Amino acid sequence: MSGYRIVDEPVRSPLNAYVVNPLFPLFALMFAGAWLAWPWAVFNSFALGSYLRWQDLAIGMLGFIGGIAINAVLLLLIAAEAIPEGSIAYYIVVLMLFKLAVGYWLAANQQRSYELHQWYGGQTRNGLFIIAIGFVIRRSLPFSALLLWMY
Repeated sequence: MSGYRIVDEPVRSPLNAYVVNPLFPLFALMFAGAWLAWPWAVFNSFALGSYLRWQDLAIGMLGFIGGIAINAVLLLLIAAEAIPEGSIAYYIVVLMLFKLAVGYWLAANQQRSYELHQWYGGQTRNGLFIIAIGFVIRRSLPFSALLLWMY
């Protein structure tokens, strides 16, 4: 016979010591890029034991697949000279909006579990060091590596 369990109650995890506020992966998206932010957000969801952790994993995978698809379409349009050169920046805005939407979705999904984690005395870590390292890595790469994916 199993005990009573609240559906949205976070599950204790061995990764519980590595929980950060969901805003840190969102800031990582803004300062370092999706390459750091989305895997970190998914890891944080599993560390929290969030009841939406599998949904967060699917969102993260959807983000990477969607980002690659948007990049591919943009590069095909550029190669086919189907869009004027002056309007390429507007298509990059679409990619940035997509990445921010995925980042906000991941952060919003984790907020409730994070608040419950804090309420019951769970420890959290500061994520500024990881963001700073991601920012330095992003700035040290050549622009061609940053062109569309990490922009």
